[in-house]
Amino acid sequence: MNNKKLSDNMQVNILSLLIFDPEYSSTIHSLIDPNYLDNRVMREICREAQAYINRYKTPPSEHIADLLEDKLKSEKASIKKMYEDILYDLFEQREAINGEFVINSLRSFIRGAHLKKELASAVEHLQKGDIERAELSVHQALRLPDASLDLGMFFGEDLERTLSFLEEMTDCYPTGIPDFDKAGIGPVPKELFIVMAPPNTGKTWCLLNFTKFALLARKKVLHLTLEMHEGRTSQRYLQMLFSISKRNSDVPVVELEKDDEGNLLGIAPGHIERPTLEGNDGIRHDLIKRLKYQKRMPLVIKQFPTGQLTVPMLESYLDQLERHCNFVPDMVVIDYADLMKLDASKMRESLGQLYKDLRGIAVERNLAMVTATQTNRDGADVGVITEKHVAEDFSKIAIADNIISLNQTEAERTLGLMRAYVVKARNDEKGWQVLMTQAYQAGQFVLDSVRMNDSYIEHIETLSGAQMAMNEVD
Repeated sequence: MNNKKLSDNMQVNILSLLIFDPEYSSTIHSLIDPNYLDNRVMREICREAQAYINRYKTPPSEHIADLLEDKLKSEKASIKKMYEDILYDLFEQREAINGEFVINSLRSFIRGAHLKKELASAVEHLQKGDIERAELSVHQALRLPDASLDLGMFFGEDLERTLSFLEEMTDCYPTGIPDFDKAGIGPVPKELFIVMAPPNTGKTWCLLNFTKFALLARKKVLHLTLEMHEGRTSQRYLQMLFSISKRNSDVPVVELEKDDEGNLLGIAPGHIERPTLEGNDGIRHDLIKRLKYQKRMPLVIKQFPTGQLTVPMLESYLDQLERHCNFVPDMVVIDYADLMKLDASKMRESLGQLYKDLRGIAVERNLAMVTATQTNRDGADVGVITEKHVAEDFSKIAIADNIISLNQTEAERTLGLMRAYVVKARNDEKGWQVLMTQAYQAGQFVLDSVRMNDSYIEHIETLSGAQMAMNEVD
């Protein structure tokens, strides 16, 4: 972010956290100087909020309107409107702020302001020939202001931070796969999630599925596509969100039969009727109607040319989204990271550094980073893809927090079945599979799922045999 000044959106976010958020208010209070804010009205609101916090040890929340009552009832219409407009923005933003990102950005701004001040002082002393005072200013420039420094967790004393893991244990965004959600295997803020699969095995559909359920959980998502163009990506999202078939209204599916405890009993063929995109004269009108009726989904889709996106470009783009659109994503989906710009002369080293940098962005910006990667040649011919089948650089396995592989035989592909295998789980056991039913024709990566058991092979053989018999009859 620009250290010369705080963006208008960032100033609103900072004030909103100070006034409304019990988790981040005290930290903002210790960091913010009202003079950091450009607007006189915002500086006044900041001072009132800080005075309230000093007195009552809690953020003012809705009482901010009481604190500004004289301004809101001012006889001067211009003054009244200025305060009303800013308060409206503060109330409007309070539910959709990435608090940790805002605090990190404020700390970065303070560091920049501190460096600029002390280095300017050092230059001034050098021009006067005062070497000792110039050296002192340089030393001061390298020291952080106390208020911006996180000194770490004092174990057992800071009980909230000591026990914060209790909330984080299940803090993954939903995936639509209940067994994964229960185990916390999914996109998580500050973590890197990788989907591993051979070519043409549903990696993109899997990433879109994670986005779908993050959106349903009211998370902001940025989808970066490095292979498929934006229009085609939009089409798949519309199919997935509204369950629309591409061309056939009668979509074949398989259904999982389960006992009362959710264990797999059998697999049966079925079908669903869906509207279509092709050959449907009213589909454009229907989609426009659905999109208008649907509450605005916080999803941004951005295409970059294959092999051109770098980590600095990604960080710059995230800053632009925040500065110009006040869009700070909770999750970034990259389809897929192996197609970013790499040093061809040092491919493995470059790829390993790329994944480290992506995880670093996730940590620094408090977002979930989700991407996919190809398997090596052996991965295309095995029943279950494991960590040994990762392509190019094995360090991806060490860097990522959670990894799943997508597994599918030809028989399973024909039936609309897929197995997701837990290659790595930072906070749970690995080495188990979930069976999923799918309907790509209707844009559905997962219709139903069940944790695998030993009887699955018998079920799949029985259903495959029945399918073959039906084909022969036809």
